Amino acid sequence: MILPAKIRAVESLCGVSFVLALLLGVLGLKNSEAQALPVVSGAVDDSVCRSVYEVSSVPAIVRQEILLSEAHLKVPNDPGGLRNAALAAKKINGTIVQPGAVFSFNRVVGERTQKNGFVPGPVVVRGRHGFRRGLDVGGGVCRTSTAVHHAVLKAGLKVVERHSHSIPVEYAKPGFDAAVNWGVWDYRFLNNTRNPIKIVVGIQGDVIEAQLYSIVPVNANVRVFLDGSEVLFSGRKPFVLNGITYVPPEFFEDNFGLKVTWDRLAKTVSIEGWGRLLKLSNGVLFTNETAMIPLRAVAEWFGAALSWEPGRVQIKSGMLPGCASRSEAAVKPKFLQPSPTSTPCT
Repeated sequence: MILPAKIRAVESLCGVSFVLALLLGVLGLKNSEAQALPVVSGAVDDSVCRSVYEVSSVPAIVRQEILLSEAHLKVPNDPGGLRNAALAAKKINGTIVQPGAVFSFNRVVGERTQKNGFVPGPVVVRGRHGFRRGLDVGGGVCRTSTAVHHAVLKAGLKVVERHSHSIPVEYAKPGFDAAVNWGVWDYRFLNNTRNPIKIVVGIQGDVIEAQLYSIVPVNANVRVFLDGSEVLFSGRKPFVLNGITYVPPEFFEDNFGLKVTWDRLAKTVSIEGWGRLLKLSNGVLFTNETAMIPLRAVAEWFGAALSWEPGRVQIKSGMLPGCASRSEAAVKPKFLQPSPTSTPCT
């Protein structure tokens, strides 16, 4: 195993015990348990290793599902088509496509037979005078494949195989449908990203929803301090991705008194308060539960100052830009406990 230079230097002093403690820390072993490991080098008092381990910041790497794209399609009006589309969605839902792997609709959904739970539904069939609409077992699954295709296009993934219906369909523009036929036509796309992709498909009301999530490693070992006091997150936790700290909307609602709304489909967030409105269309991440908002962009917009240390973010509550001082005349967030007579500064 090749260790970073900083860790190698410590290991040369403290022996194998520190390296084991470091690895066990990543795996979730308590610090007290890691400290109980024996020192095998015998050259250095294990208190040295303990003190180094206690001040070391070991990133807690967890997997976070980040929304790549989302697409909606109307469900078939035909009851059989609706049942088939829902069954195909159920079979696909939760599928993980590894980097470099190809998703195959036919392989995942399987043959559309009555034995496999499919029923007659609307299809395009070849007749004596050309193509026409008819019924066949499995008809309606093309709605599901087309919904997935639209999500794939929005995510910028590489389509490996796609076919158009022989006649136009009402739920997709020409060239944007994805016709499938067992043993003849498949729908396939390549995961040309560096992270696994999770496919989430389901029926919500009269809509088929297809979502693609990138399963990304993030650093969850981050603590947020506001004016010297640690902010405790009881629900969704902050994390760091590509050097940016993200927090859930309730952080700004509970601590700054701001109103946060978001549109997952449009990938936008609006943050309002203190007579100001901030709209974010870039840099916001969406999980399967909520929006995760870049801490620095919003906090500084509303007058706070930030500083970073390993594993922690320090926030000093400030004032709105344009306010001369933090007086009773300034509009203040909840944590500053504004008086009932406070008015907006201009």
